[in-house]
Amino acid sequence: MVSLFFSLLQPLSSITWTPHNPKEGQNVTLVPGGDLKSVIKCSWYRGKRNQILTYQLLPLSEHRYGLAYTGRETINPDCSLHIVNLTHLDTGFYTIQKQKNGTEPAEMGKTFLLVGGKWVPQALEQAMACQGGLVPASKPACVKWSLFT
Repeated sequence: MVSLFFSLLQPLSSITWTPHNPKEGQNVTLVPGGDLKSVIKCSWYRGKRNQILTYQLLPLSEHRYGLAYTGRETINPDCSLHIVNLTHLDTGFYTIQKQKNGTEPAEMGKTFLLVGGKWVPQALEQAMACQGGLVPASKPACVKWSLFT
């Protein structure tokens, strides 16, 4: 059953966000790659399973709020997630699932959002942002940092 589940999901090309280095108190928008062709529902999660919000595009536009919803998140018609008044608690992995109509496989993507602020020393913030492809695709390549040198 597990292999069947994974065969029904296609990876997204990317998830980008604006601004590129969000700070506490700012707003951020996470934009999933791909198009909306045949998409009937978009769901955003904190981590893998903590549902924030689901946006039903078809047949009727509808929003469903999950347990991870704080009241600061909205989903736009393009399935992007907008979060206002960021706090350090917003740092973490975000997952989107785009469910498609019919037999087309759903799309899934994940990104790590690091919210900067006084709680994150600048060198650590840069090091974490540069590790493991956590930098938005539109940001230039960054210098590799080592936390253990």
